[in-house]
Amino acid sequence: MLGTRNGHSVLGVAKAVLTLNNCNFLAVTQAVLALVIAIVAAYIAWQQYRINRRRLQFDLYEKRAAIYRAYSRLVATVHARAGVDMRDVVEFAANTEEAKFLYGPEIVDLLRETWNKGVDLAFNSEELAGGTIPAGPEYSKHVQEKSELVNWFRERRNSGDAAFKEYLTISE
Repeated sequence: MLGTRNGHSVLGVAKAVLTLNNCNFLAVTQAVLALVIAIVAAYIAWQQYRINRRRLQFDLYEKRAAIYRAYSRLVATVHARAGVDMRDVVEFAANTEEAKFLYGPEIVDLLRETWNKGVDLAFNSEELAGGTIPAGPEYSKHVQEKSELVNWFRERRNSGDAAFKEYLTISE
């Protein structure tokens, strides 16, 4: 018979090859499609990771900035009034309580020292304003202490900004 070879027709062999190739093509297509889906899923997961990481950085920045604003507010109050009320110092303490969880020890120490100096200045200001200290060496000593405390706060304006800057910079 024409077109037969060892009992098989050429058409039969061609059909068998095409069927085999279709099976391989289907398997290869499925494998490539699965690979493309996996790559797209990995890309989406990576983008979600980056977005969540940026959101965490922003949230951390916001919490740190609130503490910095409390610090700046107290320093500005001392500049404006050359003194401070105990109410201002208590507000400062309440607004900076979380600093130990958000900042390194140098900022925590700065805030603690600021609070201590604020308390000293508030007491000193109250004593001077109350008129209970008679004129003389004791009064002069209180005036000198108040002046030193106010100057301490003035010096902290720039050095405090520099200390906070490291923590208030958002990086990629």
